[in-house]
Amino acid sequence: MAVGFVQCGVVRLRGGCGKARRTNGGVWMVAAGYGNKEAYGSEVSKADSRPLQLEGCDLYLPEEEITSIVHFTPGALVSSQPHLFYGNFLSSLSDFGIAIISTPYDTSFDHLKLGKDVATKYVNAYAALLPRLPNTWVPTFGMGHSLGAKLQVLMNCVPEIRQKFPPRASNVLISYNNFDSAESIPAYENIIDGLRVLESLNPLLDSVGVAMGVDLKSSRFRDINIEQIFDNLRNFTGDVDPPTSVFESMIRNSYAVPDNCIISFATDSIDQSDILELDLRGRHGKRTVRRPLAGTHLTPMMPASDELRDFGLGRDIQNYLQETVQSVRTQYDKEFQDLVVTTVAFLRLMEEDCNRRLLGPGQGSSTVEL
Repeated sequence: MAVGFVQCGVVRLRGGCGKARRTNGGVWMVAAGYGNKEAYGSEVSKADSRPLQLEGCDLYLPEEEITSIVHFTPGALVSSQPHLFYGNFLSSLSDFGIAIISTPYDTSFDHLKLGKDVATKYVNAYAALLPRLPNTWVPTFGMGHSLGAKLQVLMNCVPEIRQKFPPRASNVLISYNNFDSAESIPAYENIIDGLRVLESLNPLLDSVGVAMGVDLKSSRFRDINIEQIFDNLRNFTGDVDPPTSVFESMIRNSYAVPDNCIISFATDSIDQSDILELDLRGRHGKRTVRRPLAGTHLTPMMPASDELRDFGLGRDIQNYLQETVQSVRTQYDKEFQDLVVTTVAFLRLMEEDCNRRLLGPGQGSSTVEL
């Protein structure tokens, strides 16, 4: 389904039908509205707290008015099933009026091809979403974690790719890294043990299920297979395309999104946000915001403390399970909430900037402080 795109300016889509006209400003605005899930019919029906499905993408819709649309790209290790690991984070963002299109992909070292494939998936889902929503105007943003952050940058460096989708109001780039082939495998091996923490919940759920005669197969933890992720990582072959040095030059010369928020964590051995910050500031000056937070590379992938409610267990058993895993959860909760608040605050700030460009001076105020 084709949607008329332009490279700059505010575009108003009438009733989501693809008709558009350009007005003054520097923001792409889309027809959107309320997250009425019933309007989607069976093809995007929600079950077991999983995201809706649209054109091969995961779709997270807010219950109330949509204030922005975010394109999310996951990290390399869990790129094929991002809902298993990022569901809590993306659902938390959608609570603030943000509609999120998350694009799964099969990881490889051909990052240029990944960028093209991810952009195509996103555009298909984006175009399918527009006609189903009532008429209003909201900005679009990009957001990625780890390799997903690199893909968001790459898609906005290559004209052939960025012409596929509407220009971004801004990007949120979390735990960015840009390794060459020889560096990638050892770097990702360092976080495998952290992922095992999530997988280790499976035996606990099995034991409780047997004791209580309850089937816990609806739990999304049951789908996590860390060894398979590790095997897939070992199967990577070839060289990273584009190479590290070439890609850094691409950022400095052709990256098309002036406003960015770089989020990094205090304990993250594979983060390269310092390099990205220098490259973005070299390209667009001081319009890049850097926000270092407490946490690790896995902070965006933490499950919710109250996620056990999905199991259909009684309150007493829920409390028992929550107390059992509390020792590995307490330190992550505040770090996770800080990530959500920081992300939402930046998006709100950019939304208000978009509104001022659309409505004119005096029509919006930047009341959010980062």
